[in-house]
Amino acid sequence: MLAFTRLNTLFFFVFGILLVGSSAHTTSPRHNGLNALDLQTNAARMEAGLPPLRPRNLFNPSRVARSPPKPSGFPNEVCNKRIKVLNTYGGVVGYIAKTQSNGAFKVDKSGWSGNHLQIKYTPSSNPFNVLIESFGSGSKPTLGFGGKNSNLNTSNNYNVLTGTNSLASGSTPVNNANSLSSSYGRSYAESAVWSVSGNRLTAIWVNPGRLTVSTDFYVTSSNELIQVATGISPPGGSSKVFLYSD
Repeated sequence: MLAFTRLNTLFFFVFGILLVGSSAHTTSPRHNGLNALDLQTNAARMEAGLPPLRPRNLFNPSRVARSPPKPSGFPNEVCNKRIKVLNTYGGVVGYIAKTQSNGAFKVDKSGWSGNHLQIKYTPSSNPFNVLIESFGSGSKPTLGFGGKNSNLNTSNNYNVLTGTNSLASGSTPVNNANSLSSSYGRSYAESAVWSVSGNRLTAIWVNPGRLTVSTDFYVTSSNELIQVATGISPPGGSSKVFLYSD
């Protein structure tokens, strides 16, 4: 009996050794002998006992290409604006009136918006036209400057704010293209003279020979007309003012 027990123990011992050896020599998965280039398709990976590749380029709404931003430029047309007149201390003198005196615009101090000139314009990097929107503001459609002086780069020369024909940017003075009455004599005009920075309106004047000069605005103390001059010699009896789109 003892001999049988020992024989049985020996049998299981030998069987266990054989079983462990068999497991140690089991053939390893086929992908051990393959390189990355052999496993670039799901079929090859499945044959090698590997899981399929992860999907590529998954749709992600946040990765959708956006249109390139549009270059920042000037805003669209600005409409229904009045022109506020300020003195050099920032005080309000008044607004440009919609009616004319002998074809020239003057300052209204009533404070009633119904009396005020209304304008519209499209800002540009070049001097632009300002269009008159108010009814009863004369037959000329554009706000510009006119008068007897074609050359403002001379002492005491100035012109006045008036309605004009719509003239091209860079145009030299055009004769009789404004609303001024015959009391002004031979009368020159320019319209595409305006620029805007913030709400502040400024103007240039193109002298004969196409010399462009910067200008200042003045209001006459006698009849409150708006004058334009170069500042070389301010018009007598006038005070410097600033014009704002409001």
